[in-house]
Amino acid sequence: MDKNCIFMEIIEVLFYIGIGTILAYMIGSIPTSILASKFYFGIDIRDHGSGTATHVNVYRVLGWKASLPVRLIDIAKGVFAAKLSLFLTAKYGWYDGMEMSPLMMSFGLAAVLGHIFPMFAQFRGGKGVHVAIGVLLVLNPLASGICALIGVLVFLVTRYPNLGYVLASMALPIFMLLDKPQDPERALLMLIFSLILFVIMVLTHLNNLKDIVRGEEVKAWG
Repeated sequence: MDKNCIFMEIIEVLFYIGIGTILAYMIGSIPTSILASKFYFGIDIRDHGSGTATHVNVYRVLGWKASLPVRLIDIAKGVFAAKLSLFLTAKYGWYDGMEMSPLMMSFGLAAVLGHIFPMFAQFRGGKGVHVAIGVLLVLNPLASGICALIGVLVFLVTRYPNLGYVLASMALPIFMLLDKPQDPERALLMLIFSLILFVIMVLTHLNNLKDIVRGEEVKAWG
């Protein structure tokens, strides 16, 4: 195989990876909470409460009946984005012969960023928590369950849901370090993925963390 053929194959692979990343970002960009608040309640959730499109704000402003389906749909967005490479390979053969794990992680992160900076909602979205949960459910269900349990326990004790999200994301790379993987290369990728996810969660919840320190964060109850 000559150099031109190899070069064209590389370009083709990068093209398909780029298209997959854009598609995953677009999936994440579907502004579930904004659409639900507009179509069913006639408001833009970002104009009420904390001024964000987060599930916590949806719950506080519109109640659990509005919040629950929004959360589930966003988790489904993460699941679909993480499985997008598998779908595109099965349907079109785009990633035949390629390792799926890096693609699943990359597309998953693209969906999380799409949720935070949605192209369909002036780049003012949520904080990516439930999309990340969906991605993690695909990549490592056990880690997802453990982190979710930690998040719930922190929430129940402190009544700060955002603190639960951050500490749950902090537990993820710790779990990856303590785990004994059968595939060291995938384990390293998962550790990098979990650290990136943790940084994203800290950055998106930074104002909430500051408010908690100052005693200004609103508790879920009490």
